[in-house]
Amino acid sequence: MTICRQHSLLTRKRRAWGRLTPVITGKDISGITGRSGLVEVSPIESALDLQFEVFTAHLNDGERLPQRSAINNAQTYLEAPYGIYATADGCLALAMSSVTQLGELLECEALLAYTDPATWFSARDEIKAVIALHLATRSTAYWIERLEAADYWCAEVLDWNRLTAHPAFAALQMVQNAGFRTTYRARDAHFQRCHRYDSRCNQSARNVVWV
Repeated sequence: MTICRQHSLLTRKRRAWGRLTPVITGKDISGITGRSGLVEVSPIESALDLQFEVFTAHLNDGERLPQRSAINNAQTYLEAPYGIYATADGCLALAMSSVTQLGELLECEALLAYTDPATWFSARDEIKAVIALHLATRSTAYWIERLEAADYWCAEVLDWNRLTAHPAFAALQMVQNAGFRTTYRARDAHFQRCHRYDSRCNQSARNVVWV
């Protein structure tokens, strides 16, 4: 039996090793004994692991609660323009970059007034409200064309149908046919992240994970 235990929320290396250990050991057990190994995980630990930055800050900063952005919230401790914004036909994600440069690229004069980088956090909601109104006037493709030309960090937000139709998703080989049918579907999703050995996907139907 192989059991995964994540012992520390503060050490990213140990968490990463905690995730890899059961997979490697489970494979080794199967190869040596010919029998499968049991891997146990904790959903609460996995959920907290996704929030390691915010939770670690809480534990080491007087246990204060995070003050989240009221508009287009994405990350508690990052300034504007960081967030996800609605466009005329979809959504656009903006990462950590200059507010004034964004104003120039979007031709949004209101953003040019925030020349002091300190205001990008202190006036975060105010700035993000301006961005949200401006981005809603044009399509996602329109904005991406202008932002990517200047190497400004951004990305289109995809829904499930557009994601699964994307060539990058196909290259990951994350979906496989389970080889059997159920009363409500004929194909089962298999997330391959923990099933790649020597850069190859393990496509055995026995590894199917129901989602």
